[in-house]
Amino acid sequence: MPIAIIALRRPGPSASPIASLATSLELGGPLALDVDTPADLADFDAWVIRTVLNPQTPLFREARYVLAEETEIRDPSLYHSVLAAVAEGNNTSGGIASYIGRKSNEVAHPLRVLENCRLLIKEPDLFRSGRARYRIAEPLITFYQAIMSREWARLELGGGPAAWPGAGWAGMPG
Repeated sequence: MPIAIIALRRPGPSASPIASLATSLELGGPLALDVDTPADLADFDAWVIRTVLNPQTPLFREARYVLAEETEIRDPSLYHSVLAAVAEGNNTSGGIASYIGRKSNEVAHPLRVLENCRLLIKEPDLFRSGRARYRIAEPLITFYQAIMSREWARLELGGGPAAWPGAGWAGMPG
């Protein structure tokens, strides 16, 4: 598993089942480290701000470190662009290529590398024979690409409270 800090496991005694569900939906599971966890659903947004979006915590930079640690990745900006495309809902090679302004054959290698690194999962398209769809394997990377990357400068300066509601993900869907 590329991100060791996130693991699906039983929540600690202080985490409510609702808070654990919210954490799992947003980031892929309760934190494996003995760190702050949301006390309940009402605490979830505050927890995201004080942990995930806080530059003083290890989790803050974890998604960025994952790509930096992969030895096969020679052009990190291209791979970040591919992941951003998938996080934004472009899940076919043509959609990904279009999103990043490249031809489909130019994204084949980055897609294979991201699959080999287990950052992307290639699944058959159930409605179109012979076609594949991609999804990001790590929810934290999806969260980073969809929320954190576009607000990175503000977040590094401690702007989590301003960035989280502006991201459109504040609170759980009703």
